[in-house]
Amino acid sequence: MSPETDFVRSAVAFLSRYFDVREPKVVLNCQETCPYSGSCRYVGCYKPWSRTVSFKSGQEKGYVVSHEVGHHLDKMGIIEDGEPAAVAMEEWWGTHVSELECSVCGYPLFASEDMVGQDVKCPKCGSTFEVIPLRGKPLGSPEIVVSRTAFIASVIGVPIAATIIGSFMMDRLPKKELGREENIHRSREFVGFLMADIAISGVVTALII
Repeated sequence: MSPETDFVRSAVAFLSRYFDVREPKVVLNCQETCPYSGSCRYVGCYKPWSRTVSFKSGQEKGYVVSHEVGHHLDKMGIIEDGEPAAVAMEEWWGTHVSELECSVCGYPLFASEDMVGQDVKCPKCGSTFEVIPLRGKPLGSPEIVVSRTAFIASVIGVPIAATIIGSFMMDRLPKKELGREENIHRSREFVGFLMADIAISGVVTALII
């Protein structure tokens, strides 16, 4: 799947989870199979009998996706009033939803202002995120997500990796044959550096998180 089609599918999944309804079936490039594609002027549509949201290109924007899912929410009894409600969903999307992406794998993610403090899990790579307010914006603005697992991995992993690589490079340097006592000393020194890295990384992570 392309990033564009990932966006459409992820947006449909997000809206379904947010409103706690069964996710509709998603059809992309519907002009290839729809018998009415020759005369159809819409970029998306909803088929209530099969609970299917269809999109012409698979590269539609968030407000288009929210419009068609709005018809699904109407069918499921979550919202009422048909087309006006679907149009209202477009406005809700533009006002309350931030379009983001996973900082680990780039998969599209979404968050709204009432999700602050909640954890969000990327459905593609499984990374965990925390929803926080967008800095410099008034209260009630769309929110962003910040990677928690990626940060912890970098704080802990980088120093440890540096210690291991540094030790390996030192061992590769030309040197005379070491005695048993010197080998023991070097091993203890390496373990000491490694434990110090882990301890420092743990303290920094605890203070920030």
